[in-house]
Amino acid sequence: MTTLVETPTTPAVSGQIVAIDNVGRDTRNSAYFDMKVSIELTGLLGRTCTIKWASYYTDAKGAGGTATGYQGEVTSTLLAYDPERYWQTLVIHYPDHSGDWGVHVFVYGPDGELLDNEDGPTG
Repeated sequence: MTTLVETPTTPAVSGQIVAIDNVGRDTRNSAYFDMKVSIELTGLLGRTCTIKWASYYTDAKGAGGTATGYQGEVTSTLLAYDPERYWQTLVIHYPDHSGDWGVHVFVYGPDGELLDNEDGPTG
């Protein structure tokens, strides 16, 4: 007689940026700008993700151009649901020079795997 033993499977880790919203100048410090990032995450119950960003000056076509020199990262709290819609407000240093600028956002799983990356709105 053959007995089937089911082994629990861990869901595949995935993440997708679903929105990057321009919130505007930070209310506590006008040298900073707020962007809200919303991410759909799967397979991260009880784990964290890391969100990194880098701002850039747009070129004449409105696309990626020169880096502003400002970047940052934030790690989520332990995620309580699976799947989960997680959001985080990024506080970005307002670029020093005039002109249009944008932000590129990256989402990483707990093992450092890049899950998604997107360009945000320009400021």
